[in-house]
Amino acid sequence: MYLRFSMERVTLFVDVIVPLAVPERYTYRVPYELNEEVQVGKRAIVQFGRTRLYTAIICEIKTEANPKYEAKYLDLIIDEEPVISEKAIEFWTWMASYYMCNQGDVMNAALPANMKFSSQTVLLADKEVDLHFEDLSREENRIFQLIRESEGIMLQDLSTSKQVPAIIKRLIDRGIVFTAEEIKDSYKAKREVFVKISEEFNSEEGIQKAMDMLHKQEKQLDVLLAYVELSAILSGRTKHVKRKQIVKRLDRSVAALQPLYKKGILIEEEIEVDRIETFSNEILPLPILIGEQKDAITKIRETWNEHPNTLLEGVTSSGKTLVYAHLIQEAIDRGEQVLYLLPEIGLTQHLIGRLKKYFGSSIGVYHSKFKKDERVEIWKKVLTNDKNGGQIIIGARSSIFLPFKNLGLIIVDEEHDSSLKQHQPSPRYHARDSAIMLGKIMDSKLILGSATPSLESRWLAMEGKYNWVRLKKRFGEIKLPEVVIIDLKKEKAEKWDATIFSRLLIDLTRYDFDKGHQVIYFQNRRGYAPLWLCKVCGWIPRCDDCDVNLTYHMHNHILSCHYCSKNYSPPIKCQACGSHKLSMPGHGTERIEEDIAALFPNKKMARLDLDTTRSKNAYENILNQFENRDIDLLVGTQMLSKGLDFDNVQLVGILNADQMLNFPDYRAFERAFQMMVQVAGRAGRLSKQGKVIIQTRYPEHWVLEEVKNHNYDAFYAKEIIERRQYKYPPFYRLIRIILVDKNKALVNKAAIQLADRLKLSLNDRVLGPEFPFVSRIRNKFHIHILLKLERDMPTIKVRSFIRSEIDHLISIKEFKGMRVYADVDPI
Repeated sequence: MYLRFSMERVTLFVDVIVPLAVPERYTYRVPYELNEEVQVGKRAIVQFGRTRLYTAIICEIKTEANPKYEAKYLDLIIDEEPVISEKAIEFWTWMASYYMCNQGDVMNAALPANMKFSSQTVLLADKEVDLHFEDLSREENRIFQLIRESEGIMLQDLSTSKQVPAIIKRLIDRGIVFTAEEIKDSYKAKREVFVKISEEFNSEEGIQKAMDMLHKQEKQLDVLLAYVELSAILSGRTKHVKRKQIVKRLDRSVAALQPLYKKGILIEEEIEVDRIETFSNEILPLPILIGEQKDAITKIRETWNEHPNTLLEGVTSSGKTLVYAHLIQEAIDRGEQVLYLLPEIGLTQHLIGRLKKYFGSSIGVYHSKFKKDERVEIWKKVLTNDKNGGQIIIGARSSIFLPFKNLGLIIVDEEHDSSLKQHQPSPRYHARDSAIMLGKIMDSKLILGSATPSLESRWLAMEGKYNWVRLKKRFGEIKLPEVVIIDLKKEKAEKWDATIFSRLLIDLTRYDFDKGHQVIYFQNRRGYAPLWLCKVCGWIPRCDDCDVNLTYHMHNHILSCHYCSKNYSPPIKCQACGSHKLSMPGHGTERIEEDIAALFPNKKMARLDLDTTRSKNAYENILNQFENRDIDLLVGTQMLSKGLDFDNVQLVGILNADQMLNFPDYRAFERAFQMMVQVAGRAGRLSKQGKVIIQTRYPEHWVLEEVKNHNYDAFYAKEIIERRQYKYPPFYRLIRIILVDKNKALVNKAAIQLADRLKLSLNDRVLGPEFPFVSRIRNKFHIHILLKLERDMPTIKVRSFIRSEIDHLISIKEFKGMRVYADVDPI
């Protein structure tokens, strides 16, 4: 008792992370009455600024104040238990330091929106709740009435009293008030009405008794029979049925159930349910590993104590997913959690279809297309290691922030993919590299998987930093696809006039259709045509706000900027010379879909690109249709290269290899090789060797030769020499500093000044400043400074120096409103 009393009177302070772009943590004083509640990882309500309230994360408890300022009191502890662990806070701290951002940026990226609220958060009340107001205190009743009578009121408009957040928390806990960005996105536990049979009739004899009671009421008897069938009550499997299922089966209104309620046969009950789909099908045992897969998993196990990080390099269709599945099963058997990272949101459902038969409801899914309340629910499942969706998480890059308690295994599939890098907003992190650090902090094992690893991962494996395991053969000994390179210049000379399709590609497509096979065409450019062109003077429509040509989209007849998404009406004449002779040279996926449909009018075509997959389930629906063979030919962009597994595709056409090879970037050859090999790997995965047609105007290009030979080793050997010679990763680390402003001359002046100061210490490691190829986006000019730093340079010291120089620049009055940020490890 004495210890508790003394603890209550100790003056405690906490350092918190607030969801704002402030460089430092902030210190608050803990009221004595909250001393027992304060704990690292809990959320607290704090006042930041004069009147604004925010949700903050407690990251350190101490007994000394910050000498730089007088600490304010924190207002409220929200949670009974921490929502993140101390190790997660350590991970956030590393990410903010390494990627040169603020910890508030990391917090914003990590926590679902509905786990944060501020004084501008909208509060709503459940107007249908049957509430006895005497159960509320006078002040609780007053606040509730204010919220209930409004259509949404902000916290800051209710009162300036420090007691208000605590009252609101109590009302939220009772389920009668909830927060919302908008009403449709508000987090509130989902509840559904279920129907069950009363105890009196809960047996075969009881059901017969009920049927006898209703034998003259045919419609009521139909309701009972519908319940019996849907509930499978006679087999003993389940007794609860969703009310809407019964209504749908009967094709009647809810009122049809009322007579059975009145007679005491059926009972209605409202139950809280998950928004996240879970899987309860019969779980099958994992297939037994043989050959290379068996050897691979043995080698991984044997070397894990020495190398917790493993690069699993396996040719396409070599059985990497099956190796992952066995490692997942071992982790689950040890009581550990598993994180399975994928580069694309759409791939999660495709992968779940393959894994759910082995792991059932243990699988949870997490990505940015989930609604806010859905993300909160999966967060809670992971936090409690819930066996129903919280043990195995399959997700995109944001899933690295989930609150794992016992993370034993991390898998980063397609680890080479550029989609694993976050570009906007801050933190601009790479999920693969962040997962490596997360594994180190959590003491987890990590697998990086790819048929075409990034040069950095392959180099680290060859240097002995990673365990390196290879699968050189396709599962079932199926041969890798035959690659044929078509010279488009020769096709044109022979006067073949099928636009973008070579003669051989069309002939093979027709042959495969006749055999009942499906076909994939790859073109890494969406839209109908990349530009409109005046045939007389050469005028091309450009975006008003960006330095780019507009792309034509026939589906909605617009010209669109792919940088700022601004749309324009297509011109009917040239705005320079007035000519009506306008053409649309080039082919995007939309035009290819149209052209191939004209060649094969009796075949079903579909398109897989950003335009057709914007909605939550669009990607999944298209893939399901293709997998079910409802689509004969699928045209798509790089989305097609991401580890998809189709058993009826024998032909892949890569329509324009030159577009990838000629991109102005030091990674152009690496990305082109990876993309072509990955797309080629979609062909011939089940029974016999497939075929890949690559169309190009430069058939002698050395990268195409290595793609044709499926020779990653030869590609790596040549490309790594260039990287070393020109000081690029993996031998050097890159940091790109970007300055953004509406005034081109001013942003150029600032960049020169910043580069000159950096060069005083970093010398020739500083390149630029230079305006990039697309320098104006949304009417703001971007200019870049590139730093090439040796791998052994002290990371913290260098980044601290760079940040201090950026801070110095923006402290100058002339540049005060300028946006300046760093992109670490840009790709």
